[in-house]
Amino acid sequence: MKLKKRLAQFLIGMLMPLAVLAGLYEYVLGEQRPYKSLNIVLPGRDCLADPSHDSEAARKTPWSRYLYNDTYGWFDTSHFNTGHPAQVISDVVTAVQQNGRVITISQGVRDNLTGYSASYWVSGEVDEAEITAVAWSIYVDWSTRFEQWQGEVPRSLAGPFTPFSIEDLPSQYLGFFAAAHRLTYEQVFACYLGGIEIATDDPPHFGFEDDPADPNSLPDLLRLRNETFMPLVETEAGWEHLPWPPAMFMATAVSKPDTWFFIADETWYFDR
Repeated sequence: MKLKKRLAQFLIGMLMPLAVLAGLYEYVLGEQRPYKSLNIVLPGRDCLADPSHDSEAARKTPWSRYLYNDTYGWFDTSHFNTGHPAQVISDVVTAVQQNGRVITISQGVRDNLTGYSASYWVSGEVDEAEITAVAWSIYVDWSTRFEQWQGEVPRSLAGPFTPFSIEDLPSQYLGFFAAAHRLTYEQVFACYLGGIEIATDDPPHFGFEDDPADPNSLPDLLRLRNETFMPLVETEAGWEHLPWPPAMFMATAVSKPDTWFFIADETWYFDR
């Protein structure tokens, strides 16, 4: 009996560390592609013919958090409305109509335990044709600052892999594009990206990279980090940025006194 007990203890002692390592491996690396998915949006719909395209409420989605596209990779539905892009566009329109004013973009995290805000000057000299470009430029600047803010201590301690995750900024690109064109997310995926699937796994945080100078060496482990608004996807040559379809191109406007410029930012706590 004692021998069996010791043998059981020995096996548990050997297997438990392996189980822990396996769980950690799955958390850190995730799946390069979803293990199982459910096709929820098919291509082929006529975006502009859909009567729901003008409804801001229709952009709200009950989908699960992570989505996956075979061509454009991972998306995070919680980032589609980060910084409230539709409100940014509306605020820029109002600022121009009022001959220039300051607008503020805010986003809470951890159930509004803390959050980030940044203020921008929008000039009244902006032409009507430039409004979307100005709003997009401000949103790009704010989104980048927001990701950097998330990477600072103490916030980085709670989510070390959160800042510039591969799916964050591309998801915000899609969210702004949908708001600017008054499209639902489903319409964007169906008409521009060829459909989307619900992902049952989280996006990967790390990947592997071969050393071209030494093909016999083991691949290096690298942190997958995407500081651009283009999708970062895995190809045969490794992880590469993929441009959006030409129809989804959004122009930017240079920051200057007669267009827009950053003023200041702040960290706030407990929903201010």
